[in-house]
Amino acid sequence: MRPEMSKLSTVIYEILKWIERVLLSATLIVVAMQIIMRYFVGKPLSWSEVLARQIFIWMMMLAIPIMFYGRTYLAFDLLLGSLPKKVHNAVQLIVDILMLTFCVFIVYCAATLIMNTNPTRLTPNVKVPYVFMYSSLLISMVLSTIMVGDHVRVSILKCFGKGE
Repeated sequence: MRPEMSKLSTVIYEILKWIERVLLSATLIVVAMQIIMRYFVGKPLSWSEVLARQIFIWMMMLAIPIMFYGRTYLAFDLLLGSLPKKVHNAVQLIVDILMLTFCVFIVYCAATLIMNTNPTRLTPNVKVPYVFMYSSLLISMVLSTIMVGDHVRVSILKCFGKGE
């Protein structure tokens, strides 16, 4: 838990952690069923690979806001740590604003992709619309925008002496 983060970000973080656990369990069940069906029954499932792939995509996309919440993305901690506090806070604010801009841009691109995708185009075997798979990027980036926006708020407070 990050005490400086807003209640909304913390709630989203907790819900996403729960969803990630469910998706991981579902992936393990699907893969175990495929192994049992292929090697013990002799009749492999035709839909298990596509379903496992889609669940994996959703897991990876939903892990992005979790990563942003905890600031566990790749950063130059050694460089930032050696800077004076005021410069460190200013650099962190710039990085946060750049990341927020990136997230907003990806939200726009993902929304455009979804709007330009034929909703009747379905995945093989499972027959799930590709729009469902593409929406994982949109949802991920909307939630990431909330997380990074919260970091921008915290960084602004730190830059102007109202934070820690």
